[in-house]
Amino acid sequence: MYANTGIATDSARVNRANRWARLIARPCRHLFTARPLPDLVTPTSRVWQPNEKALSLK
Repeated sequence: MYANTGIATDSARVNRANRWARLIARPCRHLFTARPLPDLVTPTSRVWQPNEKALSLK
């Protein structure tokens, strides 16, 4: 451990963590990807216009 912070500095634990990350990366990626939605309609962006009442300092 590095100065009692819980951070591992020894290469064995770092290598083991990297191996697990590589092993679970592809299955996790499949969990979070979806089929394309061709019928999905994206909203149009609105242009912000200042409000006259909001700009007055009264």
